[in-house]
Amino acid sequence: METEEFIFTIFFLTLGPIKIIPAFANLTQAMELKFKRELAIKGIAIATAICLYVFLLGRNLVDKYHISLEAIEIAGGLVLLISALNGIFPTS
Repeated sequence: METEEFIFTIFFLTLGPIKIIPAFANLTQAMELKFKRELAIKGIAIATAICLYVFLLGRNLVDKYHISLEAIEIAGGLVLLISALNGIFPTS
């Protein structure tokens, strides 16, 4: 079974928060600095809340519904595969 540190590291690397910086800069280049800061802080707060929710309540839900770690790994892999395929073959 994987440790929480390893899972967090893979989660962090997979989501790639560093990749979001250029998109944020491009979308907000015409905005004033105060708005950019407020938007960034709101985004960080929402992302942190979601991560904490999943981290704190996720284990209880997994135990309650008897979901194996292997099933979660397969589901995560499928989500990443579908996401990659959507990036390679866009629909529109």
